[in-house]
Amino acid sequence: RQDQRREQIRKDRDEISLEHAKVLKQKDNVQVRLERLEDRCRELDDLVRELTDEINELSAIRRRLLTEQTELQNKKTRTDSRLQSLKELVASGEGLDSGVRTVISEFRDKMNDLGKPFVSGTIAALYRTETKYETALASALHNHLDEVVVASEGAMISIRKHLKDGQYSRVVLRSLNDIKPDTSDQKDLITDLTPMIELVKTKNDFQSLFRKLLQGSYLVSSLSDPETLSRQYPELCLVDQEGNCYGPGTRRVITGKEDNRLAFRKRISEIDALTETAELLKNQLEAGYEKTVSISEQLDELTSQQGSRKADLLEVTQDRAVARRDQTHAENVFAGIEKRRKQLVDDEKRVDGELKSLSDKFDELAGKIQAGRDDKELSDDIQKWEKELELSISHGDEMREQLTEVRIRLRTTGEQVESATRESNRYREEIRNLTELSSRHR
Repeated sequence: RQDQRREQIRKDRDEISLEHAKVLKQKDNVQVRLERLEDRCRELDDLVRELTDEINELSAIRRRLLTEQTELQNKKTRTDSRLQSLKELVASGEGLDSGVRTVISEFRDKMNDLGKPFVSGTIAALYRTETKYETALASALHNHLDEVVVASEGAMISIRKHLKDGQYSRVVLRSLNDIKPDTSDQKDLITDLTPMIELVKTKNDFQSLFRKLLQGSYLVSSLSDPETLSRQYPELCLVDQEGNCYGPGTRRVITGKEDNRLAFRKRISEIDALTETAELLKNQLEAGYEKTVSISEQLDELTSQQGSRKADLLEVTQDRAVARRDQTHAENVFAGIEKRRKQLVDDEKRVDGELKSLSDKFDELAGKIQAGRDDKELSDDIQKWEKELELSISHGDEMREQLTEVRIRLRTTGEQVESATRESNRYREEIRNLTELSSRHR
């Protein structure tokens, strides 16, 4: 039974060891899975943070673009409003003579037999120039700005029929058919003077007209003295960039503040500048709109990616929570098995000690029982001796003394046998109790 109990404890210990190794492996697997999930969580969290930063940056850019778009739209609205007002003023001929306005309004849309318009417009409306030369060129064309350019002599006759009394003398009509090619010698070699015709931008149909009107007119360099050049070239009309004219023996200064013809020309120049500005603003608005749409698409894509990554992060976070619970459970199971394994080792030591103690007691009891058997054999011999004594009284007192001594010894031995028997029974009861305890323990 002692060997069986030891063998059973070894089996229990081996089973616990196998379960211990299995749980340890599970614990390691859970730890590896948890570490992997932790790394994935950090990776997804960093990615979500980067996407959030990028979304915030793009959102700020889009807000700035929308603000710029609003400002550009407001500016374009103001520009368009101003442009429309100026166009209406120019179309109505505001600042021009009433006869000129009548001609423009009545014949603006009429065509001759060749399909050409009766009226091309005023001189002021037929050319363009750079802003810095606007005042100088308008000053050079000062007396011609409100002249009306017509297609032919026939058109001129038709137009004059519509003019009222008093308007005829104030309207100057200039026919393109009467203009001859200009062959005059221009002062191209004068380094300080620039021919005014070079500052004019107009259609080919009107090139000869402006060449004739600006014949002998030059722009004076800002570094030159116009009065000195005027005395040097008395036959020329010299104009500086401020619009001051220096003619043959005559000086004319034009500010444009009180001159309706210059004001009309300035409106046309402003219309050109505002038209370019409006076109530029339109292009900027279109480019800004395209950029805003592109950024909005990027934001939508990034927001979609962010939502997907957040969903992945939530799933991984949930898996991590499960892994942490599994880790806690595995650690608890591992701790329980470790405690159970330790208990088995302690129980094995305790049972070994108890079994050794019992073995010693059994040995001692066996010795006592063996001693009891020897005394019983002696008692049998004594009985035989008693019979022999009863049969032979001849031995006398000596034999009686021996018999008494033997009886005393037998009585003592009998008491020892009874005591040993009781102790043996008690040990058997303890062994039975230990066996039942060991069975319940297993």
